[in-house]
Amino acid sequence: MVRVVMLLLAFAFACGPEDVTQVLDTRIVTADGANPLEGGDYDLLRIVWAQSGYDTVVQELDLTGDGFEVGFELDLLASSRARVELTGPSGALLHGAPPQFSPAESGLFLRVVVGEPGTCRRVSRLEGAEPARADSAYVRWQGYVIQFGGMADSGPTTAATFSDLYYAEAGTPLEDLLEPVGATKAAFFGSTTALVLAANGTWTYELDGAQVEGDERAAPKLLYDSAGIGSAIVRTGEGVVLVAGGGDASSPDVGIARVATNGRAVLSGLIGARAFAGAAPAGTSDVIVAGGTRAPGAPFVEWVDMSTLAITTVDDPATEAVRNEPLVLEGESSHWIVGGTDAAGDPITTSWVLSGCPEACALEPGPEVDVRTAPRADGLTLTDGLSVFTAVEAGGWHLEPVADLARERNAAGIVVYESGMVFLHGGRDPDGPHLDGELCFPAELTPLD
Repeated sequence: MVRVVMLLLAFAFACGPEDVTQVLDTRIVTADGANPLEGGDYDLLRIVWAQSGYDTVVQELDLTGDGFEVGFELDLLASSRARVELTGPSGALLHGAPPQFSPAESGLFLRVVVGEPGTCRRVSRLEGAEPARADSAYVRWQGYVIQFGGMADSGPTTAATFSDLYYAEAGTPLEDLLEPVGATKAAFFGSTTALVLAANGTWTYELDGAQVEGDERAAPKLLYDSAGIGSAIVRTGEGVVLVAGGGDASSPDVGIARVATNGRAVLSGLIGARAFAGAAPAGTSDVIVAGGTRAPGAPFVEWVDMSTLAITTVDDPATEAVRNEPLVLEGESSHWIVGGTDAAGDPITTSWVLSGCPEACALEPGPEVDVRTAPRADGLTLTDGLSVFTAVEAGGWHLEPVADLARERNAAGIVVYESGMVFLHGGRDPDGPHLDGELCFPAELTPLD
């Protein structure tokens, strides 16, 4: 295995006036954990290193050995980003990046997985603890992703696990949920407390803030009666969570709950009842709720002012009665409402662009897009279970391909690094749910220099 050791100087700590030498141990590996030099003709290693408050540093090394020391200034607590690129005389290229991190938080150790641009590769270290499952809530927490519940081969599960983004590892068990929950949605409303929506109600799950360990305080969260898997859930940039609508197709509900970072819930109502709606942030504090199975007369979109819970409504010209679980994607100047299924469970290929809210809301038809029946998204990156795409607002909303998945992953978890790399885990194909995961490498990583 190639071992690239970065010898880094930190600022002086309170324990003494002298600078302290620290070592950030960085292992560069392929998705299967192998030495990348064994699989191709690479002779140049390029490392770009950026910390908040410091100049970006670029180092290029001739690959003449199996270990290297690279000197950078290191602030243990600074938000840090890195890019790694291996190139060869034939033009071959591998690249990769860790998630954004602070060196102290990562334990002064990183594993950078590299791969061919425009590909997805199964990662051996993403094979986690049982059970393999799909339809679980997949929520980022610091440098980890927490996975709640889901559907295993045996049915609904109580499993709660976390994946470690720093080391590209997955599946470590947490304290189980109190009951099997099946398909779930979730969001963190505080620094360590998640709100989990399931078919059997709403639950809180408390993490130990010092370590990623589940506490035994998973407990029912009393919101409005219909809150659960039929509700939309979204976290604002301020850390406040909105739960909206609920019930099922035969009895949608108007309930909404604003859950503050301290867990206090304020209840109110939508203008129109809906179940299985989509939702997204709107700026730092407001929220959009769109689509779903709507009661007669319910507006297509409701813009919720989270400070007052006042609502601005928008109707669609097509009076689309059912668009279950659409994606609502937030751009710089508009939102794109795309995907979802009709009353028969078939994918809807039309889309809508919402702009001008809340002062002068305008809803216009967007492009035709087929993203299958169960797309998952993190920000503007989405997967339809077969491929990964980036939604782009510039030039008119459209999808640009990132890569095809190594295997089919319907209802998989998805997390995007700031570099553009995509981390996926679980999901299912016709043979059942998966235990493993994969990383997707975009054609170009977001540049640092």
